[in-house]
Amino acid sequence: MPKKGPKIGPKRMTRYEKSRVVGARALQISMGAPILTRIDANLHDPIRIAELELLKRVLPITIRRKLPSGAFEDVALVDLLD
Repeated sequence: MPKKGPKIGPKRMTRYEKSRVVGARALQISMGAPILTRIDANLHDPIRIAELELLKRVLPITIRRKLPSGAFEDVALVDLLD
């Protein structure tokens, strides 16, 4: 059961969370998922596209953070600072 109430973890996305999100989104893009933002016509690298989508904060992804107590909290990407 996700923890309700105030968020405990950092207010920023960790570098590990960022790399996981970019990698997962790049895989989706390479498999044919629609691109969620306007991109330059000569941009074809899925990793760069995923980074651009993350920068523009258009990804509807939730990060699950495990707490030391064994519980976890779900944090939407739009709620995190860069």
